[in-house]
Amino acid sequence: MLSHRSVTGPGRSPGLRTRLLARGLCLLAATALASAPARANLRAPFRVDGFFSGGLKNLPLSEAVRLVREDLSLAFPDIEDKLSAEGPRVVITVRYEIANDTAGEVEFAVHFLAVDIAGLTAALDGRALEVELAPDTKEKSECLWRLARHRSAFVAPLYKEYLGRVRDAAGLRDAPDAEWLAALEGRDLSGIEPGALYSFMRLRTEAGDFRSAGMRLRLRPGTNVLEVSYSQRAFIDERDYGYTTHWPEKGFTGADYLLYPAVSWPLDPGFRLRVSAEIPELYVKHFLHRTWLRPFVRSDLKLDDETPARPHTRRLKGEFPGIPADILTVLFWYDEGARRYLGK
Repeated sequence: MLSHRSVTGPGRSPGLRTRLLARGLCLLAATALASAPARANLRAPFRVDGFFSGGLKNLPLSEAVRLVREDLSLAFPDIEDKLSAEGPRVVITVRYEIANDTAGEVEFAVHFLAVDIAGLTAALDGRALEVELAPDTKEKSECLWRLARHRSAFVAPLYKEYLGRVRDAAGLRDAPDAEWLAALEGRDLSGIEPGALYSFMRLRTEAGDFRSAGMRLRLRPGTNVLEVSYSQRAFIDERDYGYTTHWPEKGFTGADYLLYPAVSWPLDPGFRLRVSAEIPELYVKHFLHRTWLRPFVRSDLKLDDETPARPHTRRLKGEFPGIPADILTVLFWYDEGARRYLGK
């Protein structure tokens, strides 16, 4: 039988063995970093922006047709530690309750802005609807100034690049800092190319311009339920990344949803907006251990934690009378130090 001393070697204490092992691991890591040609130059940070959607808009109707309720759900997928050309995609499901107080059926067209959405389905009272996606630059100007105003008020430091691009594209670089946003409202922005506003990483050619998802509704007397479901690419802004850490562990992920078009509807006095967001924890594999990181979350609407439906997920919800904001934004991150990019 071998003795403990014969295995460890003569005269080597457990403390010495530990120090020698640590030195060996450090030397191995340094050698790997120095010899890896792909790490000779740090790549540019990932930044994916410009994918947003939502907001059911209609033509002017009488007060007899009202929006009674809107349930909005944003479900982020489990996020891998690499960014593919198609993801991550946020699944958005919207349920509208619409009241028709007339004695007969009412038929009319509705639409919502649909920038880079996929897998769109719509059903009225369980019956599938035909949906047509078409260019819609007439909605573009209003959306761009509302988005700029929203981002400036929400977390302007995070959106500094976007706000500067909008200002330049609108010809307002020389306008006073306190006045350019007000000057943006009412300006014709329909001719601005998307590539002038957003960093799509390698996705610019796939994004396309503003489009509208149009459908016709035939409402029977009483309450009607319209359900819309689709996915859109998530917002990504990589920060504090390095050779061994990168998005999603470093940086921000999120989504924007347009709420303001619902104001074009007559709202029922008891109208309620219910919002839920499902955000995954991040599974991180380090050299010597693995762990789950709980997401930090910021939204412009007050969302409270509730019990998640599945493990390693953070679920939030909120309920509001009326339309509480032009745009709903949900941002999350896993690195506590990233909070400094959001200001106060």
